[in-house]
Amino acid sequence: MKTILMITLLVICNSALAGVKEGRKVKRVNADLALLAGALERYKMLAGNFPTTEQGLNALVDKPEVVPRPRRWIQMFRKKPLDPWGREYEYKLHKGKFQLWSLGEDAKDKQDDIPYVPPKVDQPAHDR
Repeated sequence: MKTILMITLLVICNSALAGVKEGRKVKRVNADLALLAGALERYKMLAGNFPTTEQGLNALVDKPEVVPRPRRWIQMFRKKPLDPWGREYEYKLHKGKFQLWSLGEDAKDKQDDIPYVPPKVDQPAHDR
């Protein structure tokens, strides 16, 4: 009986610790995505536009050599940041707006993808 109780407690503790670890990874992804979004906004200020989907996040590491070439450019990162699972973050430009996300732990289905969600900006009362 004691053995079964010990095994049950170990399983519960391992599950709880795994949940905490995954929670930390999700928080890191959200922080990374916010950092990347800020870098993309700075890129747009300098270049005049966001990188194309084809240029991707590489445009934050190496100056794009394909059109549209940025008017001004600075290196934002030495290398592309990786998510906590060791994969590159995903980037897509669609209708002038960027999308950023991590493929999540399994990288197979979209259920555990973690998208960048821009913070909501409160409008001043006179603009409402």
